[in-house]
Amino acid sequence: MGKKTREHRRERREDFASKRTHQKRKSNLLAAGILGIIAVIVGFSIYTFIDMDTSGPGVPEGAGKLGDEHEHASLLVRIFGDQFDFSTSTYQIKNSWIHFEESDGKTIH
Repeated sequence: MGKKTREHRRERREDFASKRTHQKRKSNLLAAGILGIIAVIVGFSIYTFIDMDTSGPGVPEGAGKLGDEHEHASLLVRIFGDQFDFSTSTYQIKNSWIHFEESDGKTIH
């Protein structure tokens, strides 16, 4: 083997090693970035879940904790002298925060 051939092989080996190192570094940084993003998402989800007992999705402002104190109110609607009936199934959609008491259509719970 000639001197040029040996030098050429050595240069190719060094180029391959530097390319391989660059690829590994790039892959490791990409993996670390993805794991970091996942950690942030999981952390935010945990925080949101822990904080949900006082303020969950769809909770009215100032409502307090679900299951604490509650109020009742009566509802009577008359349109042109006719009483509006809220006891029909159309208006009996249950919600944890507000609904008609025992489906009577008069008492809001």
